[in-house]
Amino acid sequence: MVTATVTSTATVVYIPWLLESRRNNKIFVELLTEALAREITQEVAYLFESTESLLVLLSQNLNRNISDPNWIDQNERFFLSMLNSYPEFTWVQSGYPNGDFIGAQRTSETTLQFHIRTWNNTEQVSSEVIRHYQINDRDLNFIKQENIANQSFYSPGRPWYQNATKNVGDVAWTVYQYQSNNMLGMDSSIAFAENNQISTVAGVGINFDQLTNYLKGIQKIHPETELFIIDQQGQLLVSTDENDRNRWRNQEASELGLDLSSDSSNPLVQVSERVWQQYQASQQTIQDIEYFSYQDPDTGSNYIVSLAPAGPLNWFVGSVIPESAFLIDVRRKQLYLLISIIVLVPIIAYGVIYFGDRIVIKPIFTISKAARNFASGARETRVAIKTQNEIGLLGQSFNQMADQLDHSFQKLENQNIELEKAKAKLALINEDLENKVIERTRELEETIEAVKSARIEAEAANATKSIFLANMSHELRTPLNAIIGYSEMLIEEADELEPEDFVSDLTKIKRSGELLLNLISDLLDLSKIEAGKMDLYEEEIQLNSFIKDIVDTSKPLFLKNNNEFILENKFKRPTIIADATKLRQSILNLLSNAAKFTNNGQISLFIDSIFEKNQNWIEFKIQDTGIGLSPEQINKLFQPFTQADSSTTKKYGGTGLGLVLSRQFCQLQGGDITVSSQFGLGSCFTITLPLK
Repeated sequence: MVTATVTSTATVVYIPWLLESRRNNKIFVELLTEALAREITQEVAYLFESTESLLVLLSQNLNRNISDPNWIDQNERFFLSMLNSYPEFTWVQSGYPNGDFIGAQRTSETTLQFHIRTWNNTEQVSSEVIRHYQINDRDLNFIKQENIANQSFYSPGRPWYQNATKNVGDVAWTVYQYQSNNMLGMDSSIAFAENNQISTVAGVGINFDQLTNYLKGIQKIHPETELFIIDQQGQLLVSTDENDRNRWRNQEASELGLDLSSDSSNPLVQVSERVWQQYQASQQTIQDIEYFSYQDPDTGSNYIVSLAPAGPLNWFVGSVIPESAFLIDVRRKQLYLLISIIVLVPIIAYGVIYFGDRIVIKPIFTISKAARNFASGARETRVAIKTQNEIGLLGQSFNQMADQLDHSFQKLENQNIELEKAKAKLALINEDLENKVIERTRELEETIEAVKSARIEAEAANATKSIFLANMSHELRTPLNAIIGYSEMLIEEADELEPEDFVSDLTKIKRSGELLLNLISDLLDLSKIEAGKMDLYEEEIQLNSFIKDIVDTSKPLFLKNNNEFILENKFKRPTIIADATKLRQSILNLLSNAAKFTNNGQISLFIDSIFEKNQNWIEFKIQDTGIGLSPEQINKLFQPFTQADSSTTKKYGGTGLGLVLSRQFCQLQGGDITVSSQFGLGSCFTITLPLK
């Protein structure tokens, strides 16, 4: 009878209490999971915000040309200062299209390096200068410098560089393995362009080892908990399991992360993979922290898995906690209490239930309420420890967790303070740089103003010269035409009288007048071109008759120095569109020069069509076997009033205007004149005009 009474009492009292106790235990586990998930999420969010802040500061200084590779000293101070002010980052770097690279690297908590890599495109290798620094409080002490040759580092081939160039001006996030230690890292980079060409790619990088160490610090509070970060494909990026970290170092560099189920050896991470597969199959979207209860079908063990989105890369931070780790002691206590209720008399049973409520239920409610207060922002919330039993140990665990989280929050606040100090320091640096830029801008504006004044004076002088030449040409051509006309009349009369000496002198007068008239005409044409008043009269030219007329006119020049003339016409069309007068004068000038500087040699005129620069061209090549030109003499061609050298002028005469006018005539028609020559062997002048 007593046994039945006790059993009935136990059934009536224990079962509701057991159900309430389990509900509170589940609430506690969920609250703990939420606190852990939120802390990891805040840490990842802070990481991305810091990365973007650092990249903004770097970009602002890039816009002031601080990262010009020629400003190595300023780059070194600036990059090292940034990395020293942000201890959570590993790299601050800048790459250039020619393969060069500069960057600062954190190699340990107390050492930094500055890298200068110069790419040799011919040998396809880079040379590197590495400067080592020791961190002393906030200062840097130089240690040594080393030079390394024959490196294979080519900055345009790195993932962070290539990813940034896909969208110039936008921040690009890249997760890949670092070559130095095969560990995963994340780079934030941005590309800049000038004249639609990539000029610089700047980036900030962090090794995931640093983020892993932070998660392991949180894990110390509850060693049975596994913390991790995965991407949206379910690949494991960061894990507190040391075996996963070692496997990252040993895998191929082309692989990225570990697949949760197939690669991780940690059973808790494998549980997370099964939950992740269920989530993907449901096609739901995680907006905030989501909890998943999972029971292993093989072992029957229960787990609480949390997933929360974090960062612009669509990452998820998560934790997996076996319920048994927290509830085993509580359940053992419940079992002892049930046995006591069954064995003892109903009065003792009621007493046990009464004291159990005070010892177990109310403390758990107290811990649950404290967890809610802490989660809502009351970071000073702690649980008063009145006993040293299992509930007391649970309260101690909560207090330890709260202390650790409070310490983490305080650390974040201190880092924010340091960040503000660094920003203030960088603001001073920026102000100094802005003053320098203003000073250099002022000097540049003064120089530009002086150049403008000089150009205006030169243009005015050139205009005055052109007006003078035009006026003088007009004034000189009138009497010269009269001299030539009277000379022709006197020659005709002298022919009738047959005084040979008299005719010869008159012929010399006529020839001299014609030479002076041609020179004045050239001067007038030159002044028109310089003044922009030379007009084109394009017309259809019958090429065969046009060339025949030029050859007939030039034959006396060829025969004078006993030269052989060769004509080769491969041009297929019978007509071309061009300014006949200017083209004729240009070809005659080149044939005349070839005849003048060639004795007992050969002069050739080759005509053909070519296709270059998406355009059909006609080409006139005038080739001779004359005295040729040296490279120095070629550099002096096409300059007004200039010949190859003074000895040429004395021996052959001429003013140097013919080549200048011929080339400008061709350029007015969209073409050009080019020259190739070997001293002592001859020259080849080529006229090219676009076909219309």
